[in-house]
Amino acid sequence: MANGLPANGIRGLVEDNNEELWVWTDGGLSVLAGDKFIGVPEAEGQPHGTVTSLTGSGGGVWVGTTTGVYSRWKGSWNGPTFAGLFQNEGVQFLAVRPGGALAVASKNVVAFEHVNGVIERLTVGMELPGSRIQVILEIRKAASGSEQTPACSVV
Repeated sequence: MANGLPANGIRGLVEDNNEELWVWTDGGLSVLAGDKFIGVPEAEGQPHGTVTSLTGSGGGVWVGTTTGVYSRWKGSWNGPTFAGLFQNEGVQFLAVRPGGALAVASKNVVAFEHVNGVIERLTVGMELPGSRIQVILEIRKAASGSEQTPACSVV
């Protein structure tokens, strides 16, 4: 494409703390460099697999893929994380919790990190009712200031 995007179908946009614009398209992940988009190659520590979700928080970028979750903070990639929790499923949804912690979901599992660093994993048909996760929503702090668990739609 003339603008450098790998596909016209845009699924998500996030601006990071370096004022770089990250674009998730049907063809993968790209970043705006000047007046052109450049595709993000699969390299050590950078997102691998098919991009399935994109979100941002506090100037950082979170990328969900079929191989796990990757984050970009202050110009550096980290990941994959949460990979072992979603064996053979890949990440489908991301949502940022109060304080910047991440909630991650596949079709059958949702995982989120508590303030104390403990990761909790909930499975459809066990801790969650229904047969599959439709979406997880970003939850802000309650008026009382207390943290809330991410909401998820399970059908």
